[in-house]
Amino acid sequence: METEQDTLPKPNDQPVLPRSYQTEMVAQAIDENLIVCLPTGSGKTYISVMLIKELLGSTNSKLCHGGKRTIFLVKQVTLVHQQGDYISMHLGKEISVGKYYGDMGVDLWNKSEWDKELETHQILVMTAQIFVNILDHAYFFNLLIFDECHHATGADPYASVMNKHYNNISGNMPRILGLTASITSRKIKANKLEKEMKQLESTLKSRVESGSSREESRRYGTSALVKHISCVPYESNCNDSIKMAFEILDQISLEIAEHYSESRSERDEQEYQLSELMLFTDYQNTNMFNYNEQSARYMQICQSQSITVPKLKRHIDNIKHMGNDLGLMGLYLASLHLKNCLKIDLNNQLNFNKLSSQQLIMNVHNKIELMTDSILNTLVETNSTNYRLLYSEKVCSLLEQIVEQYALTLSLETYDYSSSPMKCIVFVERICTAIILSELFENVCQKRYPEYNSIKSKYVAGTKSFGIKDVMSAKHQRQTINEFRTGKINCLIATAVVEEGLDIPQCNLVFRFNKPNNFCSYMQSKGRARAKKNASFIILMSSDDDKALAEYREYEEIETMLQNEFYFRSLSFDDDIEDAKELQPYVTEKGVIIDAVRAVRLIYEYCAILGHGQIFPPRVLFHGSGPYTCILSMPANCPVRNDIM
Repeated sequence: METEQDTLPKPNDQPVLPRSYQTEMVAQAIDENLIVCLPTGSGKTYISVMLIKELLGSTNSKLCHGGKRTIFLVKQVTLVHQQGDYISMHLGKEISVGKYYGDMGVDLWNKSEWDKELETHQILVMTAQIFVNILDHAYFFNLLIFDECHHATGADPYASVMNKHYNNISGNMPRILGLTASITSRKIKANKLEKEMKQLESTLKSRVESGSSREESRRYGTSALVKHISCVPYESNCNDSIKMAFEILDQISLEIAEHYSESRSERDEQEYQLSELMLFTDYQNTNMFNYNEQSARYMQICQSQSITVPKLKRHIDNIKHMGNDLGLMGLYLASLHLKNCLKIDLNNQLNFNKLSSQQLIMNVHNKIELMTDSILNTLVETNSTNYRLLYSEKVCSLLEQIVEQYALTLSLETYDYSSSPMKCIVFVERICTAIILSELFENVCQKRYPEYNSIKSKYVAGTKSFGIKDVMSAKHQRQTINEFRTGKINCLIATAVVEEGLDIPQCNLVFRFNKPNNFCSYMQSKGRARAKKNASFIILMSSDDDKALAEYREYEEIETMLQNEFYFRSLSFDDDIEDAKELQPYVTEKGVIIDAVRAVRLIYEYCAILGHGQIFPPRVLFHGSGPYTCILSMPANCPVRNDIM
């Protein structure tokens, strides 16, 4: 069952034999813009490779001789290298693949620099915003591939590419290929899915397709066992001492909010007075002195107001979230981080803020230091073996499931001792959760399960700063993911940055530690469980969160709709399809396999074209109980008038 399609092949690998649904998709994509909607792990990227090969001819010429280039767009920097390497491996050394993302400084490149890149490479893999920036240089492309194309909505760069540059173009329009497993990136109800699909088709000027039958693609796609685990909220396990720490944080948060509100009111008042003066100043003589004086006063207030104060509020909110989500140890580690961060930067903050902000920052620092050293540290030491107090039930359940899966994998007869016995991804919502959970993970694992000391973890998050940690660069992201891929670490704590497209075929355990924001996030995180055997997708939920449970049920309904080919536009041919399922598939000279279900659909699509969208149905009759005889009678508006046997 498992092939090399969805892994990075070695240079000496033999050519991969495409699956029938992949061949069928490529045959359609050659002639029309297509959105390939298939399950995660079913080989959508390989379909794009096959199409690139089919359309490669126009990329062999120089730009000055009318040559065109193929563009492969991705949403995440981490996918630039993964998809670029995958394409390069399958196309061979004769075809040059370029890879581009923001950290390379490409945003500052001029046209001559891009000319060199496009002359050097036939295929260019890049993040979407880079492509938006270079479109004004008027290059011509033969093929434009949107990886995870469900993001093409609103102001997203994917949508900008189509709406601003290819909206009213008839000539020199590249072939469009979209790849998706979820159709939509928005939070929707199941009954809105078809509307989302039509909007995506309109934006990408393409047609959604999933192949003749979903049975084969589902067989090759990810098939993780889904399990829901209900966890009691940590607040229910808190003692009075821990509640005191939360009360201190609430008090600090209130003080910050009041200070920020007062500062904002003062600035708004000065801004209003300045705008009033502007209406009565001729900027040459009249009232100029008053205007300059008020302008200077307004600028002084703006410069004196601390950007640290609203950041402090977010840090305090994150610490409270860590306590509720991870337990006492999470609360302690997050507070310790903030205490150290404030201590290091305290002098700078006091020098560049007005007096009231300085007093607030000093007051917050003193309270955080007191809470961390005198309350939380003491609680951690006196409850060092009380794991239900140190850690939330979610953390305990997470560790228990990981150890259980680790032990199960070790017991399998097929276990290969030369590789890591388990690969696990834990998806969290916030960067701070990823950082703190990664820190406490190995510590608690070594204490509670010393026999499983080979369980190693690291976190990977986006390039935005959490404030108490340095920004995670794209290079650092790639290094961490590579360590996970090679087995140096076997547990990856991750934010949404690796939800889409991360391909680790040995990953057999995926957790949703925090609920996904939408169906796309649900499907993509579930799809990271790529192992073909014993893969699990475990959802950790608060026992009192009925809303989250309802959302998961909605996601499961949408997933079922996708699996059942919800977008069969016309239901009038259901009987024909049921009859057609009994027939053997037809294989063309090029190896395209068309089963009878696909054949019936093609006929109905042709009839829809004849009727300008309205279907005048054909008639399909089957005779015989052994060898079948089929009679096809086309509608009256079809130029084919005779029955077809």
